[in-house]
Amino acid sequence: MGLRYRKSIKLLPGVKLNISKSGISTSVGGPGNTVNFSKRGTRATVGIPGTGLSYSGMLNGKRVRKRASSAGIDAARLRVQKQYGFTDAEMKRFERKFRKNPRKYMKMPEDKLIRKIKGRASKSGFYEVDSLKRRKKVLIAILVFLAILFIASFSQK
Repeated sequence: MGLRYRKSIKLLPGVKLNISKSGISTSVGGPGNTVNFSKRGTRATVGIPGTGLSYSGMLNGKRVRKRASSAGIDAARLRVQKQYGFTDAEMKRFERKFRKNPRKYMKMPEDKLIRKIKGRASKSGFYEVDSLKRRKKVLIAILVFLAILFIASFSQK
């Protein structure tokens, strides 16, 4: 088991300063709806007080990825990029697709793989689709947060 440390200090009503082994964050809100701001990003948590039911999601934040030997991966990418003349954008798009389904691309013949990287990658608008998905998730989290605030305001009266 690992050592943990966490301390929460109330600054104002509805505002807390959280101190832990991994850093400092600030939480705003009360039971049932909280927004936490930290170095990892902004997390919204909404729930029904007293039930133990809640939903938590990142509104924006950094992705933490575990990577195997990044020097080896970078060297391989540069070698392939120089050999076939791919742009950085084409390589990044393909790497994202590869991470989602590596088996599919490992079995693919080299000529088909090259066509896939060159042809579709440059026309797909991959970043636009990714951005829309992210915006949709943020909007859903905000709507859920507002709905719970609305319900909570009526239940307190």
